[in-house]
Amino acid sequence: MICDGKARIDIRRLRCGDTDAITVCGITLPVVRTPCHFGGTRHWFLCRQCERRCVLLYEDGYLCRICVNGRYRSELASPRKRQLLKSFKTRDRLGQTGWEGLLAPFPGKPKHMHWSTYLKIRAAAEQHELGFLQDELAKLKKSRNP
Repeated sequence: MICDGKARIDIRRLRCGDTDAITVCGITLPVVRTPCHFGGTRHWFLCRQCERRCVLLYEDGYLCRICVNGRYRSELASPRKRQLLKSFKTRDRLGQTGWEGLLAPFPGKPKHMHWSTYLKIRAAAEQHELGFLQDELAKLKKSRNP
C-alpha cells in the first residue's frame, strides 16, 4: 500500500478552534493540543487504533500511516531506482524542465544560488547519475554474456 495517493485528512487544513474533537462524515476524531515554544498551540489528531499523535489520518478507518501499514514510494523502490529519483529531484531543484531526464545537459546555476552550493549539488547529482549508469551498463553486459 502506498500512502502518496491515498485520501487523507490533514489537520493543518481544518479550522480546529478550541475543540477537543472534530466530526468528519459522522465520525468524531479526537484532537489534542501541544504548546509551541514561542506561544500558541499545535493541533494533532489521535489515531483511533494506537492513540499516536499525527497530523494526517488516512480514510481507511481514519488511522495513522503506521496502523494502515502504509509505505512511501521511496521505501518500495530499489536502490538503483532511488539513485535515479535523487538525480531527477536534484535536476528539478536546479530548474530543469522537460522529460529528457539524464540525456539533457545539466541545468545551469539558478539565480541567487552561491556557486559553492551549486557545485556541491551538481557533484552529488553526478555521482548518483554515474552510479545508476554504471549499474545499467553492468546489467547490460551481464545480459549479453550469459
